[in-house]
Amino acid sequence: MKLFDTHCHLNFEAFAKDGDDVLLRSQKNCVDMLVVGTDVKTSKKAIELAEKFEGVWSAVGFHPIHIDDRDWRKEVQTILELAKHPLVKAIGEIGFDTFYTKGEGEQEAINTQNEILDKFLARAFQLAKPVIFHCRGPLDLLRKKIKDNLADLKKVGAVVHCFPGDESLADYLAKRNFYLGFNGIIFRNHQWDKIIANTPLKNILLETDAPYLNPIGAKNDRNEPMNVKYICQRIAKLKNIPSNEVTRVTAGNAKDFLSV
Repeated sequence: MKLFDTHCHLNFEAFAKDGDDVLLRSQKNCVDMLVVGTDVKTSKKAIELAEKFEGVWSAVGFHPIHIDDRDWRKEVQTILELAKHPLVKAIGEIGFDTFYTKGEGEQEAINTQNEILDKFLARAFQLAKPVIFHCRGPLDLLRKKIKDNLADLKKVGAVVHCFPGDESLADYLAKRNFYLGFNGIIFRNHQWDKIIANTPLKNILLETDAPYLNPIGAKNDRNEPMNVKYICQRIAKLKNIPSNEVTRVTAGNAKDFLSV
């Protein structure tokens, strides 16, 4: 029975020397995966990996932290064109992030991130592809964005990746048949225990966010897709159900979400 890592970054520099080996090792451990882009370079690489390997699909997006370190208007337009590729199965990751923009520049950053998010949502709705939301900081803005686009998002599907541990948002998403993506962050403290226990399995996606958030070993150890099994085991323990049931249902969720 295969696991499905719905959010990894084998397209990042951390895997530049051995990415193919890591991918093949993950496949030998029965893990399919979605490789997620965060700019033009990594979105193109995600597509290349999907073209090269079975059991690998791609998502294209523009991470909100990049608004200050590149020509975001040019990059976003290129990524919107990449979104048409048949092996691009989702749009993202996209959303809000104020981690590096405290103080005077925060509102300006939010305005830019909102403009970019609207462009990607329009393309997702046009292409009928699901959305991968990133949100670090302004959860109220994400909730409003989802509410404002609720009808269209219900048609294409959506997940809040690296779910931030807010109980009310978890309940809101689950009741509207959206997904919550859980990764190694759920090992950091018990903030996520109740949320996972209360969220129906049909609304959960497994992810690693590799190379980040390694659930085992040292905090800064490079993560990889095969470690999604630890996320599965943790969720099974919190829900008091067998791991193979978590594997079966979440893999089915992923395939339904991505239409693969």
